[in-house]
Amino acid sequence: MHDYYNDVLTTMEERLNVAIEGCDLPGLGLPSVRERYVKHFGWFDMDEVLCVKFEDFILNKEKVFGELLDYLEGFGVEFSVPREQALVVLSKAIQPKKSGTFRKGQPGNWKNHFTEENKRRFKAIAGDLLTRLGYEESDQDW
Repeated sequence: MHDYYNDVLTTMEERLNVAIEGCDLPGLGLPSVRERYVKHFGWFDMDEVLCVKFEDFILNKEKVFGELLDYLEGFGVEFSVPREQALVVLSKAIQPKKSGTFRKGQPGNWKNHFTEENKRRFKAIAGDLLTRLGYEESDQDW
C-alpha cells in the first residue's frame, strides 16, 4: 500500500478516502475502516481482554500502566519488582522513535487532515464504529 499511497494517490484527502473505504486492487487489498474493526468487537465483552485507547495512553500513560498492572495482577501475575519500579520499566520500554507505526501521537490531530468529504465518507462507511469504540456519543455529531 505504501507505493500506492505515495505514487498513485496525490492528495491527503484521496489517501484518507482509501483508508476509510478500502480498496480492492490486483495485488493490493485494504478492507474498509469498519471491516478492519468489526472483527474485534467481541473483545470488548471478554474479561480476559484489556482494551486501551491510544488517546488514553498518550494523555495519561501512568494511569493506563497502573490499569495494566492491576489487570495482570487480577490474573495472578506476580511481579519480581515493586510496582513503582515496574511502572518505570514500562515507561522506558515505550520508544515511539523506534516504532514503524507511530506517527505523531497527538490525539485529535485527525481534525487537521479530514476534509468535510472525508468526514461524510467516514460516517457513511463506519456507521456506529466511533460510538462502539467509545470515541463519540453519536456517530454523526462530530
